[in-house]
Amino acid sequence: GFLSGIPFRIQPVVELQDLGGNKIAEGDGVVNVTLLGGSGPRLLPTISTTGLIREGAAQFVGLRVAGSGNSLILRFSSRACAGVNGTFTDCLPTQSRPFKVTATSHRMFMSVHPTTSAAGQTLRGQPVIQILDQDGLLVDWETSRVLVRASILTSTNEKNASLSGSRTSVCCQGVCAFSDLSIDKALPGYRLVFSSPPFVPIMTNMFEVTGPVKLVVSQQPVGLLAEQPLKLQPVIKIQDYQNNTSPENQTVVARIREGTGAVGAVLSGNFSITSVKGEATFTDLAVSAYGSGFVLDFASEFLDSISSLPFDLLQAGRPNVCIDLKSCANDT
Repeated sequence: GFLSGIPFRIQPVVELQDLGGNKIAEGDGVVNVTLLGGSGPRLLPTISTTGLIREGAAQFVGLRVAGSGNSLILRFSSRACAGVNGTFTDCLPTQSRPFKVTATSHRMFMSVHPTTSAAGQTLRGQPVIQILDQDGLLVDWETSRVLVRASILTSTNEKNASLSGSRTSVCCQGVCAFSDLSIDKALPGYRLVFSSPPFVPIMTNMFEVTGPVKLVVSQQPVGLLAEQPLKLQPVIKIQDYQNNTSPENQTVVARIREGTGAVGAVLSGNFSITSVKGEATFTDLAVSAYGSGFVLDFASEFLDSISSLPFDLLQAGRPNVCIDLKSCANDT
């Protein structure tokens, strides 16, 4: 017998044969399968209810029946047989022996839950799911036909994070273990959900992913002359969701926001800085053209970008330009 919703333990193979029962190795085409034995059960293909004939045989993959029933039969048909004048005609159909499919009271059980982990790193406590019978014991049937798929529960994924690693586990002796799952963005309260029809999906407990979550401009850029280093160079802090400075190294890249300042202006200097103790300090940024309303954008992998306040730049070499900000402030 078979369990409802679980791929058949042995998948059917159908051969093309002549009237003497000999395999026709050169045959090709397709074989179609239908389910006989009542209106309740339904044949559900993982891939297709059509088997492609190769070297005279069609191998089906992932066939399963949803619902329960006795004396069910698979019927196979094809138009791959030779007719007159090189045409093809219907082959004599064949069918399987009667079989039984029973509804399952088995369930998935979460035996290992993830715990607090770092963003982008392998989760601590890789998930392990067990397939249990009605008595709460590991099932004794071959579970290699069961695939369990992992995903982030949408309602807990506020940052639109990605789940990386092998997100599908093939079960073995009732145990479905994951080994390399990771989440790329820090946030508390994540939950993973695991699905494997016909079982009811299950979820992990809530767990936290730590690490940087945002950029903050702690020192705004102040410009003076085009082609010269900015008077005040920007400083960017990397913070976690509790506004604490993150100690992890993070590369921050600066660029001029398109449509601000002067057309064709180019940012020069070292505009890619790796943070030290949670701060990325730029030292030599300069802009090639003068204008007003320049805005710098700062970006870092997995984090939302952030922008500076607008600043202006005067033309280099312009007469009567005050070079010192203090003297400019006192100039009348």
